[in-house]
Amino acid sequence: MDTRSRALDKVHQVYDSGDTLESFYDDWASSYDEDVHDLHYAGPGLICDLLLKDNGHPAVKVDVSDPKLRIIDVGCGTGLVGKELARRASYRNLTGVDLSRSMLSTCERLGVYAELKKGKLTGMKDEAESRLPYPDDQFDVTLCCGVFTLGHVHPKGLLELVRITRPGGLVVFTTKVTYFATSKMQSTLDGLSASERWQLVDRWLDRPYVGEPGGEAHYWKFVVM
Repeated sequence: MDTRSRALDKVHQVYDSGDTLESFYDDWASSYDEDVHDLHYAGPGLICDLLLKDNGHPAVKVDVSDPKLRIIDVGCGTGLVGKELARRASYRNLTGVDLSRSMLSTCERLGVYAELKKGKLTGMKDEAESRLPYPDDQFDVTLCCGVFTLGHVHPKGLLELVRITRPGGLVVFTTKVTYFATSKMQSTLDGLSASERWQLVDRWLDRPYVGEPGGEAHYWKFVVM
């Protein structure tokens, strides 16, 4: 099996891993970066592009050029988003949270995160561990790349991202198109807007994500109210 085929096999396996998601990522940590590189994983670069874009929205109260911003990378994995952020904007106050200790160990070696914690975003109300280990209004920016995808997190996980982000702060995230089409993501987005929890700042639809048929994603940017 060539490296690209192996990488695709890993991606398809993770969508079906269910209750074994944590152990799957623990096992995958050592080859994860190589595998997603072979799939031309565009998520980290594009989500940073969207964050750093100046949209001029009047409700946004954070300066994305400020290297001292309190930023959390939810589902940080091996730190691909953090590495991209550090390279582009020299952010010094990055926090990462992930369900996999092995992924976090790999991430720690990058030296770009000020803090790393184990935590699990599920969006399921009946799971005590679905609450991330942070107080309300803790961060200026919350990023979540590659988490809202098949077999990972319920759309209600967005409420937790809003909870930990301060008013005027940004929530920037991806949704794989196949996940968006088969989940209640649209109604969750609409519900948060209707209840004035956030406002849409920008969205990029059907953009590159991973190099396979149907591998596109939507990229979203909201300001918390």
